[in-house]
Amino acid sequence: MELTDITKIDPEVPKQCYFEHGWYKSWREEFTARSDDVIVAAYPKAGHTWLNEVVPMILNNTTTSRNMSKMFRFIEQKSMEELEAMPSQRFLLTHFPYHHMSQDVFDKGSKIVYLYRNPKDTAVSLYHHMKDMKAYYGFEGDWNDFFPFVLSGLHQEGKWIENVISWWKNGKNNP
Repeated sequence: MELTDITKIDPEVPKQCYFEHGWYKSWREEFTARSDDVIVAAYPKAGHTWLNEVVPMILNNTTTSRNMSKMFRFIEQKSMEELEAMPSQRFLLTHFPYHHMSQDVFDKGSKIVYLYRNPKDTAVSLYHHMKDMKAYYGFEGDWNDFFPFVLSGLHQEGKWIENVISWWKNGKNNP
């Protein structure tokens, strides 16, 4: 399998390229964060769905799940207009590493929860996800093909360790 580093195609755009070209720049420069925004950031397949249920229960002081995961929206999959139109309190998700976040998120004091999971478990989950969605990802190999592929970071999700470290180092400055 030949690997292609998409940052060589356009180094400004992060590997999490779910969006059309141009969206990323407007996200960084034009996104208006809100102080009551709650953003759950994580490398793909780290367990967003579980945390999407827990965070609203904590904020609403309840133990009853109401399928809250439907309240969360991926930043990377929404237009600026859709994000702006969401009522407060917005529950947002992202796979972006820290340095791809809009500065306004930090300036406004939005709440950020970073979720990380054991890298082996994350890789196994990502492997099954990519196999199940082979039409989207184009991956048809087995684990022996996937393991070096995921370690290389030459796929749209980038390297697990780089994502985790970006939040670990910088999160200390924005507790």
